Amino acid sequence: MNAQEREKALAAKEFARGSRFKHWKGATCRILHRTIDEATGKVLIIYAYEFPHRGHSWSRTYEDFTSLAPNGKPRFEPIDEEFPPSSGSQKEPKPWE
Repeated sequence: MNAQEREKALAAKEFARGSRFKHWKGATCRILHRTIDEATGKVLIIYAYEFPHRGHSWSRTYEDFTSLAPNGKPRFEPIDEEFPPSSGSQKEPKPWE
């Protein structure tokens, strides 16, 4: 990854802090941070699982995070965070419910 590609990866809005993704095996996670590995110069995506591995944080290279899983689908897919307006009778489900 050259410097221009690295800057583009760091600026990608879909990987902004707080963005949510679904892993191809079903777990959900939230982006904590994007950083650059000092030794390799590669962009790292730092994320934490919300379900079922709550409490653990992980890192993957940008290339790995955006790669295809063995089933041919994206390894991580963005989760749409837009919810319909609530009438007060519905609440947003918690990841563990």
